[in-house]
Amino acid sequence: MNPNEETRDQIIAAAREAGFHVTRLQLRRWRKFGLLERSRRRGRGRGAGSASFYPAGTTLRALKICALIPKHRSLSEIAWELWMDGEQIPARVALACLRALAQTHDEVLARIRPLGFERPEGSREALAFARKAAESSAVPRKVRSNLADENSLQTDRLQTVIRTAAQIMLGTYDADAAAVLADEDSDGAMLIQAAGFGPARTDRVLDLAPWLPQDPSAGLEDTARLVGGDWLPLIDQLTIEELCRARDRWKSFKELAISFGDALGGMVGANIAGFPSMAEMLRTEDVDQTAMAVLMFVLAERSSNQTFLDGFKAYEGVAASWFSRGLPASRAIEVLRDEVPALSEALSPERLQSVIGSKADFDANLEALRPLTEEHQAEVEAALRRAGIDLSAFASSTTPSSGE
Repeated sequence: MNPNEETRDQIIAAAREAGFHVTRLQLRRWRKFGLLERSRRRGRGRGAGSASFYPAGTTLRALKICALIPKHRSLSEIAWELWMDGEQIPARVALACLRALAQTHDEVLARIRPLGFERPEGSREALAFARKAAESSAVPRKVRSNLADENSLQTDRLQTVIRTAAQIMLGTYDADAAAVLADEDSDGAMLIQAAGFGPARTDRVLDLAPWLPQDPSAGLEDTARLVGGDWLPLIDQLTIEELCRARDRWKSFKELAISFGDALGGMVGANIAGFPSMAEMLRTEDVDQTAMAVLMFVLAERSSNQTFLDGFKAYEGVAASWFSRGLPASRAIEVLRDEVPALSEALSPERLQSVIGSKADFDANLEALRPLTEEHQAEVEAALRRAGIDLSAFASSTTPSSGE
C-alpha cells in the first residue's frame, strides 16, 4: 500500500470506528464541493477490481468534517471552518461563505435604507422599526441584562443600540447628532455595555489606562466609514492573498485575547476591564461572526486610515511577552493559590482584584509573598513542577531566585 494514499474503504472504516456513518455518496459530495481533494480510480491488480484512492490525510479531513456537521447549517460553513483552521480549501469555496454573509448583510441594508436611518436622529419609521426589534424575544437575555436590570430601561437602551448599529451598517453614523445627558447614556457606551465590555471604560490593569474611552461614540464614526455600505462588490474583488492575511491576523488576535482574558478572569474572578467577557465571546463565536471579523481586517487593510491596523500591530507586539512570561506567571499564581495553603490568602481573587489596577500595589503584594515562598519553597517548587510551569521568566517576582 502506498503511504501517500488512502482508499475510500479505509476512510469509511476509520469514520465508522470513530462513531460516524459515512457513505460513498457523502465522500463524493464532499469531494465535488471542495472539502476533499480529488480521488483517483485505478485497478487493484490481478483481477481484484478497482478502488478509489485519495491523498494521505484525507481520513483526518473526513473525521473533521464529521465532527463539524452537527454544528453547521451547510457545507459552505464547514468549508469556512476548515479554511480558518488552516486546511487547504479552494479559494472559491472559502469565499462562498463570505459571499453568503455579504448577501445577507446587503439584503438587510436594502430593507432598512428606505426607513430613514440615514437621518442622524432616525426617522419616526426607523425608530419604530428599532423599537419593535428591541422588544423581540430574539434578543439574547445576556445582552438585555448587560444594559440594565429593569425591563423598560433594557428596551429603551436596546432601541439605541439597534438604531446605532443600523447607522453604522449604512455608513451614516454621526456622533455629534446624539445629545446625551451623561457619558453612560451615549450611543458608544450603550454598544459597549451590550457586548459586556462596560468595565473596559473604567478599569485599569497594572497602571494601563482603560482600553476603551469613557465615551466611545466618536470612534463609531471611523467604524461606520470602515464597514458601512454594501459588501458584495468588495467580496467580488477579494484576492485569496488578502483573505489569508486577514484570517491570520484575526486568529492571532483571537488567540491572544482569549488567553489573556481567561488568565485575568481566573486570577481575579471578575470581568476586569471586560477582557474575560471578550474571551468568552470569542470562544463561542459562530461562523458569521468569524467571517465578519475577517472581513473587518480586509476592510482595514484597504482603508486609507490605518488607525485600526496600527493599533492591532501594537497589540501584536505584546503577544510574545505575554505567552513567554505573562501566561506562565498567571498560571503559577492560580496553581500556588490552590495547592499551597500558606499562599492562598495573598493570592486570593479578592486580594488580587484589589491590587490589579496598580502595578506598584500588585508587585508589593507579590513581594510580600517572598518570606512565605522561602518558608514553603519545597511545596512551591513541587506544585509548579507538577503543573509543568517554568519559573525562569518570573522567578524574581513569585519565588526567591536560586542565589538568594
